[in-house]
Amino acid sequence: MSISVLTSGATKSASALSDIAVQCADPTNGDIPYSKEIDPDRAPQVLAACLNNIGQAIDYIVKTAYELNALATEPGHCPKFPTTYERYICTEHIGSLLADLGQVATYLSAAASGCGKTTLVPMACSSRIAATVTGLFDMVQGIGGSLAWCNYPGYVKQHAQAVRLRYKSTLVDMGDCCEIHHEEPKQRAPKPKEETPKPKEVKKEKTDQSRITALTMLESVGAGDWTKAPEVTLMLEQRSGDREVCRSAAKAAERIACQEKGLDVLTEQGAIQQLLQVWCAHRNDTSLAVHVHNIVARFWERASCDSQWICLPAQQAAGKALLTSGQNEWLAEAHKAAVKLHEKGFTTAAMEMYRQCIEQFNKDVGEDHQCTLQAKNNFAVLLEECQQFQEAEKMHIEVCKQFETKFGAEHGDVTSSKFNLAALRAKMGNLEESETMYKQVLEVRERTLGPQHSNTLRAKANLADVIRRQGRLADSEQMLKNLVDQCHISFGRDDPHTLKARCQLAHILAQQGDETRFRQAEAHLREVVARREQKLGPSHPDTLTALGRLAFVLETNNPREAEQLNEQIWQRLDALAPMDRKRSRCRQSKFLLTLAEVGEPDREEALVRQVVERRSTTLGATHPDTLAARAELAAILGRKEGEAAAAESLALRREVANLSETCLGPDHVETLSAKAALAGAILRNLGPDANEADTKAAREEAEALHLKATSRFKVAQAEQGGGL
Repeated sequence: MSISVLTSGATKSASALSDIAVQCADPTNGDIPYSKEIDPDRAPQVLAACLNNIGQAIDYIVKTAYELNALATEPGHCPKFPTTYERYICTEHIGSLLADLGQVATYLSAAASGCGKTTLVPMACSSRIAATVTGLFDMVQGIGGSLAWCNYPGYVKQHAQAVRLRYKSTLVDMGDCCEIHHEEPKQRAPKPKEETPKPKEVKKEKTDQSRITALTMLESVGAGDWTKAPEVTLMLEQRSGDREVCRSAAKAAERIACQEKGLDVLTEQGAIQQLLQVWCAHRNDTSLAVHVHNIVARFWERASCDSQWICLPAQQAAGKALLTSGQNEWLAEAHKAAVKLHEKGFTTAAMEMYRQCIEQFNKDVGEDHQCTLQAKNNFAVLLEECQQFQEAEKMHIEVCKQFETKFGAEHGDVTSSKFNLAALRAKMGNLEESETMYKQVLEVRERTLGPQHSNTLRAKANLADVIRRQGRLADSEQMLKNLVDQCHISFGRDDPHTLKARCQLAHILAQQGDETRFRQAEAHLREVVARREQKLGPSHPDTLTALGRLAFVLETNNPREAEQLNEQIWQRLDALAPMDRKRSRCRQSKFLLTLAEVGEPDREEALVRQVVERRSTTLGATHPDTLAARAELAAILGRKEGEAAAAESLALRREVANLSETCLGPDHVETLSAKAALAGAILRNLGPDANEADTKAAREEAEALHLKATSRFKVAQAEQGGGL
């Protein structure tokens, strides 16, 4: 390559020199300067040549700017203390730069000569002179490259590739680079006089050879080549003071991280932490900063879409390092990841990440900053979901006051904070306070957002539920009917807001007890289930919640269908739940099913009682298989006539629900099915002679159990999240 550049430069200079005498004098009288008219027939061709010369000049101006920027920002081109090889490489780069400047002069001269009504011949003369100079500088470039080749045979090919790659990265960073970075030589210890010192050049060459080997390895790393991740991490650790090696290592790490496996291995090797260290040591290196930021962006992108990945130990360590790095954009990404963990049910990991974010927000931007308050608000919501009501209330009140002081009573963050506080107080049983706060939020949102806005309708839905819980069913029903109509108009029949409002309305209608409203509630719920199954899928948590509500409504009038619907729910949950939350329930044998079909329930009951007794003896009373058998026995007793069977069934349901929650956990599918079954048993056990107070208490208990079960559907499908 260098020999061809040298040969081309010599040829170009010789050709231009031979043409100077022709172009620089008038052939008729020898006058200088002189001009001649353009032949009208050739005017279009001359104009095209003019425009082409201008375009070529612009191309070389841009190329010259890139090369100047590379010389300014890439210490490896012309270092302060170069080796023999680096001196020749520097000569090659400077020769290339000056040759490009000569090309600019050549094309500008040619353009000035031919872009008019006449051809100015001395301009053509000057372009020949510029071409001669360009050829000479091409020769300088070729000589420098050839000498570099002779000094390090076998390396030049890789070096040429590295230079091209550096130019490519420089194009991106050109606008931000404004400093030339130099590396000072390492101090050598003085040697004793009696020893003959070795030539410094030999030691320098040995040191540089190791450095060149490292750079060669880093430049050879391909996209997604995760096998090189340990070497890149080691290079960052061992050569953290070498700016160019760190930059090449960061660039190699970015190429590795372009695929998920590469990012996994880099994170496991601790490369994220090493990159942060070298970036802090070389903060004024724009190219290094770009590579590090790209890798970190990839890390947070993966964390936001893969909650299980961010819960792994190595990812946790990298996340903590990024959190405390002092970069506000990384801290904001960490907050987004915490919200994702929160939404997907990884409560332990989300809680710890929220705490980390809040602590860092307090240090970086202050405790009254909007980002800090929003993180506190989200953390308070998570505490509320984890039943830590006192701590959640304290934080909600603090956030609400700070938001109102900072932004005023009608700001969106203020109404959102009041909305969350009202929801918390409703859960704590302070219904009157909750109603007052919901009305305040609704009034502000109707005035600022409008009556059809989704946030306004959400406040109206929660207010209707608080009114229902206070026993004002007629007021709640009317409010929800208006809400359903508004949702139809604003969002359409299949929108989640509309379907949720219809579920609430069905709940109110079924609770009032008369046959007409009961049928209306059933119709609403069946349509909601059908639309959610079509739009979200049969196993989506919202679909299962609507199906559970339908089963709950059918418990008193159609218990057999309610039992079948509940079984559909548990089967769908089992299909998606992790192994530690699946039911270990043994299905009924064909013999038992046959006994039930031919009308021998007594014999069926006797066989199941034997199974319960044997499992209790061999496996223990709290074993999942024993609990499943006892639940089956409770179901058989619930289908029998008589108060004794109903009472025993209810007692078994309570015992199974309590033991399941204690032994299996609140999110186990068996626990959820036991709670839902207990809620249905409570409703079915209400006799016609029960007084109003007992009926109300039983319905409230059944309602609470049902809501506890359905609220955990989403969590039951999620993998367990670790701490961060």
